[in-house]
Amino acid sequence: MVLRDRRVDAWTRYPEGPIGAVWMVRRGDQQVDVFSVTCPHLGCPVEHLATEQKFFCPCHEGLYDEDGGIVSGPQQRGLDRLETRIETVNGEAWVGVVFERFELGTQEKVSLG
Repeated sequence: MVLRDRRVDAWTRYPEGPIGAVWMVRRGDQQVDVFSVTCPHLGCPVEHLATEQKFFCPCHEGLYDEDGGIVSGPQQRGLDRLETRIETVNGEAWVGVVFERFELGTQEKVSLG
């Protein structure tokens, strides 16, 4: 899922556009787990292997389970889970995601803001 938002800095207002991408795993009608597609090892994009129900980083052959936990590989932590909330907009359920990036190559999940 590609995330879109409007960005504003001290001088410029940008039009709505892509700000990042996430993997969403539905756990039920009202629960969704959302993970960054960025591998926490070196920052490569993580793929989803639907038939194996796993996530895979082709850069270093890192393998994660669908809960984001490490299965195998050199990575020091699991996939970065993002804060979410289910919102109702005009009668439809939407997943709200607090998107952020994290430091790479560390055991601890450290936000870069």
